[in-house]
Amino acid sequence: MSGILGVNKLRVEATGANTIVPDDNIAKLMCYIDCVLTIIEYVKSNKLTDYKYYYNLNNEEKKVVVQLAILFNPKLFTDASIFIVNEDLL
Repeated sequence: MSGILGVNKLRVEATGANTIVPDDNIAKLMCYIDCVLTIIEYVKSNKLTDYKYYYNLNNEEKKVVVQLAILFNPKLFTDASIFIVNEDLL
């Protein structure tokens, strides 16, 4: 006879902050990446996540921001139940 014992731990934290994101697509992506990297507790590069100074990025850095946004597609997180979509907020 064999058995499997699994322990699942779920840590839920209430977190948030109010911010103003510049009306620029790169700035919005930078803000999203900042949120994702915070959630997954990844040490982040300030320059790629400092959306208030989005205009300081050169073209190569902007490409990296877009690539990170593609890599961290929100569907990845909703499918894994890391992000939960609340239809009332849409």
